[in-house]
Amino acid sequence: MEGAEQGSTKDLSVVWNRLPLELQHEVWALLPPCDAVMLSLVCHQWREASQTESLWRTIHHRFTFRSLLNGEERIGTKHH
Repeated sequence: MEGAEQGSTKDLSVVWNRLPLELQHEVWALLPPCDAVMLSLVCHQWREASQTESLWRTIHHRFTFRSLLNGEERIGTKHH
């Protein structure tokens, strides 16, 4: 069973790496900033994919907007 799990992970990685960079960025942009940073540390290819200012600007804007919708004054703090 262990070999099947490793094969599946490898297959998913191949599919992910074949996605156009724009689609990868759309997925990354849905993540909280700390998770996006962690993805950029997975491998060299993902680090290179993460090195665009527009991706991080999008992540920042989406996360800030979500924080405002949740009543947070700034990222990481909530109204009391």
